[in-house]
Amino acid sequence: MTDVADTLHGQNDEIEPTNDKESTADQQGEEQKKGMKQQLKGEESAKMEEFQKQQQHNIDESAQRWRSFRNNATQH
Repeated sequence: MTDVADTLHGQNDEIEPTNDKESTADQQGEEQKKGMKQQLKGEESAKMEEFQKQQQHNIDESAQRWRSFRNNATQH
């Protein structure tokens, strides 16, 4: 029967040590991605808000024209 130590002997030599610089770079990359996603979400929200304001303006304008048309029609 083989000893566990014999079985594991040398296997740890094949495992590459973690590179702190790579790990830090990966973390920074992830943080940068998160920041970019948040920025895009903010820009998207701003565009949606602007679109909603424009739509409301169009609705208000149409309602005003309809009231004006209706008032003119009832006066004649």
